[in-house]
Amino acid sequence: MKLFNLIFDSMDVGIYFMQANARKNVKPYGLVVRQNIKYGPNPYDNVFDMFYPQKLKDKKLQTILHIHGGGYVAGAKEQRERYCMLLAKKGYCVINMEYSNAKKVGFPGPVKEVYSLFDYLQTDDSINCHIDFDNFFVSGDSAGAHVATLVANAQTNPNFKKKFGIAGGPQIKGCLLTSPSLKMFDFKNSYLAKMFRQAVLGSDDVETANLVDMTKNISPNFPPTIIISAGNDFLKEHAFQFCKTARQLKIPAQHFIFVSAKHLLHDFTTNYPHLAEGQYAINRFDNFIKMVTNNQLSDAVVIKSVNLKGKCSPNNIYVI
Repeated sequence: MKLFNLIFDSMDVGIYFMQANARKNVKPYGLVVRQNIKYGPNPYDNVFDMFYPQKLKDKKLQTILHIHGGGYVAGAKEQRERYCMLLAKKGYCVINMEYSNAKKVGFPGPVKEVYSLFDYLQTDDSINCHIDFDNFFVSGDSAGAHVATLVANAQTNPNFKKKFGIAGGPQIKGCLLTSPSLKMFDFKNSYLAKMFRQAVLGSDDVETANLVDMTKNISPNFPPTIIISAGNDFLKEHAFQFCKTARQLKIPAQHFIFVSAKHLLHDFTTNYPHLAEGQYAINRFDNFIKMVTNNQLSDAVVIKSVNLKGKCSPNNIYVI
């Protein structure tokens, strides 16, 4: 177990330094930036940043809550600043939250902290004056995408919500997922899967692991969802499995997969949003929100392959 934790801590440090230069070069021109607003008792983990356009500062805006990844045991909101700023520049209020890793609070601690954030957003008038709770979207990458889907599922399934002992929260209009990890313990190596369950859940709890499998246990009322993944993403099958279930339940879903971009790996949209492919993905998210808002989505599941230049290939569009 100590070795497992060391591996994740080392990965987190490596990613942090790889992205250090990108974070230094973030230019929040035209944005209001509010950082490290406390929403809970932990002054380090229970904080969030907020970004919205300066020219729209007196309006309630469609809001996107982003939840970073890190396998429930690593990651930091600072690694997603650039992504959140670029989204905000599209005209949204973007909230970039930090949460406690599962090694500290266990599972579903991170999910419960999202609801603590919801409570805070509802009560702080200096914050909620910028938020349109009737047009509230959740975004997440990797394990953060799993948290986002658990929240969306809880908001559309009272029984599921009750099992986690959570209440409140806004209606979720849609989910924006990047390289989603939707099955927490989907490892071919059974020993590794067991170690991960113990690290996140505190025990080898297979029943809970199956309950939170968001490739198959989503509500029939689950909100419309868009997914971005890469051909070389080791979790890409989770997206396809989610789409299969969405098709069966007639949930609108879009999946854009960069099949020909060999340099793109897991989480490229949030790690490197300045790349052409990252920009394309953010534009797809923006377009998706507009389609949801204008009721332009059908109940079809659309899967599109995207080439290196960020253009859809007309020969690789699938409606299932």
